[in-house]
Amino acid sequence: MVGRAFLQEPIEIANRLGLTQDQVCFLGEISHEELITLYKQSHVFAAWMTGRFKSLGTAPMEAMLCEVPVVTDIPEDLFGKARLVDGQDVILVNSLNPKSIASGIIKVLENEKLRQTVGVNGRNFVLENLSWSTIARQVALFFQEVLNRTKK
Repeated sequence: MVGRAFLQEPIEIANRLGLTQDQVCFLGEISHEELITLYKQSHVFAAWMTGRFKSLGTAPMEAMLCEVPVVTDIPEDLFGKARLVDGQDVILVNSLNPKSIASGIIKVLENEKLRQTVGVNGRNFVLENLSWSTIARQVALFFQEVLNRTKK
């Protein structure tokens, strides 16, 4: 685990489960360069939201840009017309079901072809739909539509 927020509870859980430092690492805060290196060494990135509002978040997008397959619980239609496809761009799981999360992670770890496909497609999804230039173009189009409606 990387980052310092909410670190104590996962450490306590790992200790309770008898997990060793060889099985799970708590790295705390690291540099962006170190983070990119870790992403590129990773086989899977798992992130889910437990709150009322769902989003992809920066960390999963960073992982996707590094071609790391992401296991998550976000809605497929979170980005409107740009739909995430389960098993193609991401692996979607039910965050309220630990077996679903574990199954999604295991599926990616055991299937190299799936891992590569989801990794490459995830990167392409972010580049095509979530880049600054794409978002700026969509915002400009939205404002143009609003202006056109007010002129009528």
